[in-house]
Amino acid sequence: MRNRDLWSLSALVLVITVDTVMASEEKAQGYEKNSTQGYDKNSYKGAASIFGMEYLPIGHVRTDPILSKQCLSDHVHTFYGPPMLHPSVTFDELRSARRTREATSGNVLENQSLYWHPSFYKRLGDGTKEIVEADWTTIYYAFDKGITTAFPAGFRMIATHPGGLEFTCYNNDKEKSAAYDSEEKSDSDSDSASGRFPSEPCAELAVSFTFPNCWDGKSLGTGANDPRSHVAYGVGLEQGTLETFGGGNVQCPESHPVLVPQIELFFRFADYAGEPYELSNGDGEDWHADYIMGWEEEFLQQILDNCDDLKDVPCGSTRLRNIERTGVAQTKNKVEVPADSWSDMGAALRQVRVPMANTTCFTDEPITNIESLPRGSCRGSVLAAGSCEQPELPAEFLVDGTAKESRSGSGVTGAGIALTFTAMLVAFLFTML
Repeated sequence: MRNRDLWSLSALVLVITVDTVMASEEKAQGYEKNSTQGYDKNSYKGAASIFGMEYLPIGHVRTDPILSKQCLSDHVHTFYGPPMLHPSVTFDELRSARRTREATSGNVLENQSLYWHPSFYKRLGDGTKEIVEADWTTIYYAFDKGITTAFPAGFRMIATHPGGLEFTCYNNDKEKSAAYDSEEKSDSDSDSASGRFPSEPCAELAVSFTFPNCWDGKSLGTGANDPRSHVAYGVGLEQGTLETFGGGNVQCPESHPVLVPQIELFFRFADYAGEPYELSNGDGEDWHADYIMGWEEEFLQQILDNCDDLKDVPCGSTRLRNIERTGVAQTKNKVEVPADSWSDMGAALRQVRVPMANTTCFTDEPITNIESLPRGSCRGSVLAAGSCEQPELPAEFLVDGTAKESRSGSGVTGAGIALTFTAMLVAFLFTML
């Protein structure tokens, strides 16, 4: 075959493959963007990518590894992530201390981050107070693909904003029947005015809170006296509402010029009866949330540079226990759960729940079914500084040694395989010249 013919054939194969790959990718991305579950797809505002991870709490205890590293914290917190809840826990411990990192209460192996917030309590008829968990918690990350910077190793932050918690009540048809926050409700509505739980019953009550998404590029927030000032909300996003979460083209203030992923905690309470709930720190308006980064920094940056996910676990990550929106796969049987059924999803998540963290080695105080909630920073003794010995993780929860990439996309896609094959074919044809 003549050189000119080989060149022509190589070019033709390359063009056809690239066209096919682009069409395939556009179709796949279009499918992802039209198959969202839970969020209204019209609320994504175009440029932002969003991935979500499903969680149940890993433990409830009066510690705060940011503010109270050597003593007990002011109030009880609910934690999500690995079972490392002692006051002095570090980034390195989150990444490497556990032999089985599958012990995280989330469904992504690579994310060993720790998240916590004031615990939810229900006031019982006899006057005692009992810890309440949301039926189902999702932790979302929103980012502008290709321009968002990963949290650096050792990064931590505390988030708080004037609106406190944001409550949204849904009826049986999954339509929003009411939204509760301090701006929309009148002063006469005492249950909802200050970010407190509403008194009206809801088929489903959604509770959300968003973290800042801009960083000063300098501080890691490791100073106990100032774990907040190194982060800020984007311009115009200072209220941190559900409506502004996930918007693209975020403008960061000059004081905090580095765009980082925006984290949102999204709690779902099914069949909410308008019961007398409260928070461990007393007031929903003063609600806050904490975060210690536990990703491998380069891995998270690859996600932020390459993923176009909506709702599912991030591309290239390892899904734990097959927890996903369409159901939860058990060891032998798969439990199919409707994507919009919060109570069913919560029950299914609990069927494959990892053991709760053992915290008895650093405090043995009672925190549930009690008459008064424990309060007061550094009141009470820490029995041990390090982490307690943790329960054995069931063998069926361990990853079998092969990385199971998410179905929402990965670094190695059909498009990547096609391009690789094309490169090999073109290289072979060149050897014939």
